[in-house]
Amino acid sequence: MRKKLLTKAIVLSVLSASLLLPGNSYANNSESNGKVLITDAVYASIIEEASETDLEVMKSEIKAQLESNRSGSSDNFEELSKYLEQGDIEFIYSIIELKKENSQLSPEEIVEIVFPMQSKAQTFSGIQLQASRESNTGWSALTTAEKWLVALYPAEALIVNAAKNNTDAITIGRYPGWLDGDKGNAFRHALWNAIMTLNIGRVLAEQFGTAHENTGDTDSELRNKSWFGFNGLQHKQMDLHNNQKGRDTVNWYDVPFAVSNTDLANRVQTKINNNEMIILY
Repeated sequence: MRKKLLTKAIVLSVLSASLLLPGNSYANNSESNGKVLITDAVYASIIEEASETDLEVMKSEIKAQLESNRSGSSDNFEELSKYLEQGDIEFIYSIIELKKENSQLSPEEIVEIVFPMQSKAQTFSGIQLQASRESNTGWSALTTAEKWLVALYPAEALIVNAAKNNTDAITIGRYPGWLDGDKGNAFRHALWNAIMTLNIGRVLAEQFGTAHENTGDTDSELRNKSWFGFNGLQHKQMDLHNNQKGRDTVNWYDVPFAVSNTDLANRVQTKINNNEMIILY
């Protein structure tokens, strides 16, 4: 079973050799004289969806990774996994296995392998991955800084994604129709950071939350962009402030199985009621 589960990661490992060798391209490499042969069968192996049994093995491996990293807790993994799609789990598992098989790869190299590969597999031969129809499409939309963190901490990145999805569901329930810069947006940023802090620790939560705001634009460039009556720098400053307020709702003694995400949402709402958040309008 493990051999079958390693298929996608092994394919990615093969692709790493192709991508990192000068002059080689995984997209059109069809020679076998010392080079990597990427065929229809290779892409088909990536597109193949995992069975329920395989998926449980993947989830167990991801939980083990969370526990070994000691950066957070796997106690709430089953609850948070309700907010994940199968494609999310497969994608992260492939990165974990890729790193095991290729420990020499840098975060930059991992990013260069897995994100283009995901896009290629989604469109290959007109076949759509399960992930392309579900939330996994969000992985490609991450900032460069976020992608590096995914490469460095794939198991934690899955928790971050689940926290985002859970946050969206709670925010829509409390602030339907929220927009960038309003009270609902402030609630959303703070709650996302609170859930991350509870489950992966304050340090990584801050790294992921800050990376999300690192779009690559300078302050000057952000000032020249505007939406909903405020410039991009004002929006960024609001988000970073509210991210911190969300992390502050988690106490050092809080543990995932004793504090629910609803509890965290109520703590965030209290900060909003106490005018501790930045709200643009």
